[in-house]
Amino acid sequence: MDDHKIKIAIPSYNGEIMDHIGLCPFYMIYSVVMGNVIKEEIFTVPDDSLASENVAFVLAQKGVKILLAGKIEADEIELLIFHGIKVYWNYAGNVNEVITTYLKSDLSNHELKEKGFCKTSNN
Repeated sequence: MDDHKIKIAIPSYNGEIMDHIGLCPFYMIYSVVMGNVIKEEIFTVPDDSLASENVAFVLAQKGVKILLAGKIEADEIELLIFHGIKVYWNYAGNVNEVITTYLKSDLSNHELKEKGFCKTSNN
């Protein structure tokens, strides 16, 4: 396994980003090495894990380290950070375009700036 590989998840439905993780049964998970997507998979959250706290746990178990979101609630952010997942928000549109934008962007426009989150999210 490549030490530089990172998994990035995007909550999605019909190829578009969804805002709330606790309502989203599908995630695109991208395995990325050195800024290039090497694998894409559609992950279906088990029905008994759809609550936000369970989704954060399940994504962490799958090795996800970054979540790209549209809008996201503070309690969802805290759960993801607790499980070692860095959160970026304010994305919208097609998930393949979102991952491309993320991989090419200056993350300072998307990284959490809320009080307390910025420091904690750098785990």
